[in-house]
Amino acid sequence: MASRSAGIQSRETQGMDPRGALRGTDRMTIHSTLAATALGWTAGMRSMTAPALLARALPRASGSLLSRPTVRAGLAVAALGEMAADKHPAIPSRTSPPALIGRLGSGLLVGATIASARGDSRLAGALIGGAAAVASSFAMERLRAEAGRQSGAPDAVVAVGEDALAVALGSAGASAVR
Repeated sequence: MASRSAGIQSRETQGMDPRGALRGTDRMTIHSTLAATALGWTAGMRSMTAPALLARALPRASGSLLSRPTVRAGLAVAALGEMAADKHPAIPSRTSPPALIGRLGSGLLVGATIASARGDSRLAGALIGGAAAVASSFAMERLRAEAGRQSGAPDAVVAVGEDALAVALGSAGASAVR
């Protein structure tokens, strides 16, 4: 297998078999690590956007639950609904325990799925995606509040900017499937 970019070794030269199992431990290529991080970070901003974008990028023949047409459609509707609901002031903080658990679950799911799609460790992908989702939940909540405070813009306007960032970052992460 040829390297994907300069300085990145093939899985065989890293001591990995083509399915991603390292002798004795699990590892990930840099591409899978970056994709899991991007999708996990997206999950921390918008919990349904990350799986919706990944589902859209997965080939239908991948065998992944996310690649099923009904699941894709349901995730897309849920992502749009979440973006709309996020603008309402009565929505609880993304760092409240129920919301944070949902974002963690989304990060675990997208991290494991992208790693698996790339032939890397599902466990490592899940852990990376989950950690990024939790970190993003706290960091982006604070960044959004600070952006609104400094700009004087209403929270809903700042939230639309966060939506755009979530879609851009999540799309970049999901493109690693191709």
